[in-house]
Parts: sequence; structure tokens; C-alpha cells
Amino acid sequence: MTEPDVNGGTQQPGRDGIDDEEYEKRLLAPFLYGAPDLLSVEEGSLHHAVRAQHLKAWLMMVTGREWHIGSAAPATNDGVVVYVPPTLPGPDEPRVADHAYRVMALLQAEIFSMGFFSQREWLRELHQDWVLQVCSHLLMAHAVVARWPVSAPGMMGPLATVTADLHLSELWVGRKQVPSVGLPAPFCALLAGLTPIKGAKVDWVTEAVEAVQSADSTAIRLVLPGVAQRLRESFRSARLGAPPVPFWVGALHPGWFLEDAAGDAKRANEWRSGPKPLQKLLRRIRAKEVHGEVEPGSRFQAPPLVPPGTEAARYNEWDHVSGRYRIGFARIIEADAPTGPAAALEQIIASHRMELAAIRAEFAALKIEQRWLHGQAEGSELDMDRVIQAAVGLRAHQSPDPNHFLRLQHEHRPLAVLTLVDLSGSTQGSVLAQQQRAVVLFAEALRTLGVVHAFYGFSSEGAQACHFLRIRDWADDETEVAKRMGSLMAGGGSRLGAHIRHATAKLMTRSEEDRLLLILSDGRPEDRDGYRGQYGIADSALAVREAGRSGIHIHCVSMDSSEGAYLRTIFGPRGYTVVPSAEHLARRLPMVFRSLSRR
Repeated sequence: MTEPDVNGGTQQPGRDGIDDEEYEKRLLAPFLYGAPDLLSVEEGSLHHAVRAQHLKAWLMMVTGREWHIGSAAPATNDGVVVYVPPTLPGPDEPRVADHAYRVMALLQAEIFSMGFFSQREWLRELHQDWVLQVCSHLLMAHAVVARWPVSAPGMMGPLATVTADLHLSELWVGRKQVPSVGLPAPFCALLAGLTPIKGAKVDWVTEAVEAVQSADSTAIRLVLPGVAQRLRESFRSARLGAPPVPFWVGALHPGWFLEDAAGDAKRANEWRSGPKPLQKLLRRIRAKEVHGEVEPGSRFQAPPLVPPGTEAARYNEWDHVSGRYRIGFARIIEADAPTGPAAALEQIIASHRMELAAIRAEFAALKIEQRWLHGQAEGSELDMDRVIQAAVGLRAHQSPDPNHFLRLQHEHRPLAVLTLVDLSGSTQGSVLAQQQRAVVLFAEALRTLGVVHAFYGFSSEGAQACHFLRIRDWADDETEVAKRMGSLMAGGGSRLGAHIRHATAKLMTRSEEDRLLLILSDGRPEDRDGYRGQYGIADSALAVREAGRSGIHIHCVSMDSSEGAYLRTIFGPRGYTVVPSAEHLARRLPMVFRSLSRR
């Protein structure tokens, strides 16, 4: 049996003694795949904010539905937000830029509106198969623009401008740019019409493109997956790997549409119903009750499944694009964290006895040690750091802070500590296990010091479902705390601003003189319905400033060592500590607290 050759001819399988699957892996190995860079729009970038507002209004007029505009490179969408790059490659030509933004935004909106993302089984295939995902994405682009001569004739001029522009048609595989010279003939045939690339006609590729271009709007959702699968198998046979995608076509993220909050919650609580044999027995008994074979109520009554807590609070959310609060937009639902066997906590403590003993010794010494208090209005010594800051402020014609003395304190002031633990989906696996270990050891250290403390987990499924999970309240029963602390579960997003505001409200009820909010997190604030990029960063940063005005000190311990710019924006230059990895968290967390308590 012969197979398509890279140049449209044929070749024999098994070349070099390597099977097709292994060969494809080697082709893909140099490229990096992942979510797009959800870019920050600098606070001074008024031009981009104005462009986003104009683009939002135009897109609503053309599509008939409201879309939010976010910033990401390359362009993409999550069903609520259309993300477009804040800057474009190539020279800054206003006419070309206007055309490019409209073409990219409308393409993303119509890819969603055609209903491709409602097919969950197919989305799972795309999520697991990179080549199939790229083939499907390029066919979606062909299907959308093929309808514009009828549905949006005014877009044909901008589309011609974009597809003829060499910079906007730069080719990418994942996050790696690839040259357009020397592309295999099947790739050139697939990109024809989306880029200036010309090449020899390849019948099996042309047939695939024409099949999706000619399908009507009701059949396209059924036609395209099958065509994409056949195209993908042909590329596998030809050992070609993934075709590149033009910059303006953007990126596809099926994982964003596979979130299943209800299903995740059900699976997370399955253990409450008991082992599967017991569940099967109970179903049989219920069936007999229905048919009158067993008297209702005579059977064993399983303990009721306690529904999530109904305590809810609403908080404003800052919209940096419009420059105003969205009043009562975020809804916090406070409930107990999932519980499990208390033995899980005992096992963590038992397996880290040496580490726990060292931490307890450190905190026992901290309990009785003398310390210098910085930034005091009066004292026996000058705080030279504050004096230097005051001198610099005077040179800059700013009013200096008068609190520049040191004072020796023999006893600690009353302190309340609330620790927020990120339980979003990105912490699943080893990160969650290390966070759990750190929380257990840190709780034991705080108990040694005699500090009033509480632990809460946070995750979210959109603005209306921000989960604030009670691991340990200020005076909870330690038996229940042990069941929660040893059984942490992760899932959902991280709507950080709302959770900071709710934690601040909790700390405001405490009478202690000092109140500290510690946040354990592994990455950027990110949630569905557009809470990404600069939007989430700006809202979280303002929540931190609001807490500071209320007298709450906030410090973040982050496991995201890849980039610290957003941490500085949210927490300020001294408001965060980055640990190299989750494995270092258990030892670093008490050290961070010790340094904070000495300030």
C-alpha cells in the first residue's frame, strides 16, 4: 500500500525502521506547546484600551452578541472573551492594524458561534492530539472566511489585506516560528487562501478544504470533525507532523471548553457515598422499595450528603478597561473543605517528624526572643533604611515618613494569621501534595508559637461561584480540622481578587493588633469569563491595596519562578516571596513568616 509523499507523491511506510507514531513525536519534539501568553497591557497603554473598546462595540454590532476583549498572543477565545494581541508584527500601519484586529476578532467570534466547542468528545480528541487540533483549526478558518462573501461582504477587503501581509501571515507551530520557504506541498495547499503562499495542488488536501467550505451552517459541525480526522491520518502517513498556523488565525484551546464544574464536584464527593459494592447494594434495595418488596425506611440509612454551605457574600470587582468597579459582581460561597480520614494528617506528621521538630524548635525560640521593631515614631536607635528612604523622598520633593526609629520589644504584639491556599486546578498532583505538607507543618509551627490562625482554600468556577473553603477557622474542633487538612482537593480557577476581599473581611473581625494574610499560590490569577491577563492582575492588585488601607498586611508565597512581573504589580516589591519549587515550600513558609514577624 502506498502513502502520500511530502511533495504530493507516494512513499513506502517504515522508513529508517521507525514507526509512524515515533517519527511524528520526533518531528514535534523541537516545538513547545501550551496555553497562550495572556499578556499584560501596561497601565499607560491607553491606545490599546481605546482600541479594545472600539473593537468590542464593532464586534457586537457585527455578531449581534456581546463579547469582551482581552489581550493574548496569539489571538484566541474562551466563549466569553475574544483575545487579540496588544501589538502586531511588522511596521505599525494604522490601516493594516485596523483591518487585522477586525479580521482576527471576527474569526475568533465566528469559530465559537459555529458550535464547534459544544462537541465534548471531539474536544477531548483535539486536546490530546496536537496534529488533529491544528488540522481542525485551519479547516475552521477556511470554513469561516468562505462564508464572508455572503454573511460579511465588507470583510473581504480587510481579509485580502491580512492574507497578503507577510508579517501577519507569519507561520507558527505552537510557540515556535517556522519559515515559509521549503514547506511540504500538502502544507502549502492547506494554507492557500490564508497566506500569500503558493504551491502545487495536492488533491487530497484540496478536497478536504473544499468539503468544509461547501458545507452549510447546519452541517458544518458534523462534516468538519470527520474531514479533519482524515486529513490528520494522511499527514501521519506522510510523516509530516503538524502544519503551521498563520499568526492572524490565532490559537485553539479545547481545554478551556472542557471544564465541568458539576461533574468535578460530583467526582470529588463520590467517596461520601461509600465503596462501590455498598452503592450497588443500596441501589438494589431502593429498586425493591419501588416495587413494594421492602418496606420503606426499614433499610440502612446512609448518612446524608451535606450540601455546600449557603453562606454567600458579594464583592465588587475592578474592571481596568472601563476604569470602574463592577458592583457586587463576584459571589463568594463559603463552605467546609472536603473531609477524609483523620489518619491522612497523622501520616503526614509521622513521615516528617524530623522536619517538624526543627520547625517547632525555631518557633519556640521566636516565642521568647527579643526583637527590634522597625519604622517606629520614637525609639532608642535610628532605622537607617527608613532614614535613607526619607532622604531620598526629600530630594524628590516628597513628604518623608516620620517613623524612622528602632525600638526593642521584649514581647510580641497580638497577631492573627489567615492563610489562603490556592486549590485551583493548576495545583493538582505534586504541587497540591507539597502545599498540603507545608500547610500541616506551618499549622503545627503556629500552634507552637501560640498565634491565632486560620486556613482557607480557594478556587472558582466563574464570578458567581468563588469557593472559599474552610480548612481551619479560628477556633475549630481539631478533629474536624485534621479530616480537612489531610484531604485537600484541587479544581477550578483562581479569582484572586474576590478571595482577598473576603479574607480581608474575615481578618477585620479580629481584635488582634496585627493581622496578616498569607497567600500560597502557584501562578497568575485566572478564571473563566475573562478573568485573565491584565484584567485579573489589575483586580487582584486593587484588592491588595484595599486590604492595606484597612490595616491588613498581605504577603504572597509563590511557586511560579518563571516570571515575577505580575507578582510585583499585584503585591508590590516587598509583598511576595518566590520559592524555587513546591518541594521547598514546607521549609520556606515558616522562614517567611519568621521574617515577617520581625518587621
